[in-house]
Amino acid sequence: MPESSIGDIDPARLRAWRAAQRMAAAITPDSPEAAGFAAFGDGTYLAFPQGVLDGVHRIVLGARCVINEYVTLSAGFPGDETPGPSSIRIGDGVVLGRRCELHAMESIVVGDDVQCGPDVKVFDHNHTSRDPDVPIGRQLPLQVASVEIGEGSWIGAGATILAGAQIGRHTTVGAGAVVPRGDYPDHATLLGVPARPSTRPETVPAGSTLDGMAEPADTHAAGDDAARLGLTGTITTLQQRAREQAGDDEALFHRTMATLLYDKWTSVSYHVTSRQCTTATESKQADFLITLATDHRYAAKLIDG
Repeated sequence: MPESSIGDIDPARLRAWRAAQRMAAAITPDSPEAAGFAAFGDGTYLAFPQGVLDGVHRIVLGARCVINEYVTLSAGFPGDETPGPSSIRIGDGVVLGRRCELHAMESIVVGDDVQCGPDVKVFDHNHTSRDPDVPIGRQLPLQVASVEIGEGSWIGAGATILAGAQIGRHTTVGAGAVVPRGDYPDHATLLGVPARPSTRPETVPAGSTLDGMAEPADTHAAGDDAARLGLTGTITTLQQRAREQAGDDEALFHRTMATLLYDKWTSVSYHVTSRQCTTATESKQADFLITLATDHRYAAKLIDG
C-alpha cells in the first residue's frame, strides 16, 4: 500500500489536530510558565503561538483575560531578570488581539474589560536625539512616561499609543490612530494621526449606526442579533445556567453570564482560528459573544455600585 501524502489527510482531522496543538501549547494558570509572572489571574489564557514575553516577573495579568496569538509583552530591557515593580498591569476581562505589542520601561496599565483589535502597539518610552553624533537608537537614557488605558475602552486595529498617553474610561481609539502624550477624557473617540478627541453620547439611539455598523440600543435588539447569528439557543441555555447558579442575585447573574460567555467566545474563537476557511457569520458570532460578555460585566458593576 503506497505511503499516504499530505493530500490524503482528512481536512477535518487536520483542523482538529491544529486546534488541539493550540490548546496544549497555550499558557494558562496551570501551566509552569504562569508561575514566572508577577500575577496570573484565574481563567486567563495566552494563546499559542505566543509572541515575545520579556520580563514576565514584572507583568501582572488579571482574571479571564484572552491574549491572542503572537502578542508581545515586554517589561524592562530584554533579558533583565533583576527584581522590580510591575511594569505592565492588565486588568480583568482584557482581550488583546493578534500581534498586539506592549513595551514598558516604567508603567503601562490596561483597565478592566479593555478590548484591543489586532496589531495594537503601546509604548511608555521613546529614544532621544540630544547628541547629533550618536545614533538615536543608542542614546540613553530613554524618555519614559507612564501610559494608562481606562476600563471598558476599545482600541481599534493598528492603533499606536505613545508614552504619556492617559486614556479615559469607555473611550474608543479608531483603527490606525496614533495617540500621543496627553490626558484624554472618558467616553471620547480618538481618531487620526495624531489622534484628536471628540466626545460621543453615552448611548446610541435605536436604529442609529457608528461607522456603518448598527449597534443594539436595548436587549430586544441584542436578541434580534442573536437570532440573526443563530445564537438564540446558545444564549438561552447560558442564561438558564447562570440563573440556576445565581438565583435572585442579579449582580451574580451578570457576572456568571459574563464568565459563561467568555468561555463560549473562547471556544468559538479557537474553532475559527483553527479553520483554513472562516465564514463571515462565524467571525460575527465571536464578536457578538465578546461584546455581550462585556455588557454583562458592566451591568454587574453598575449593580454593585
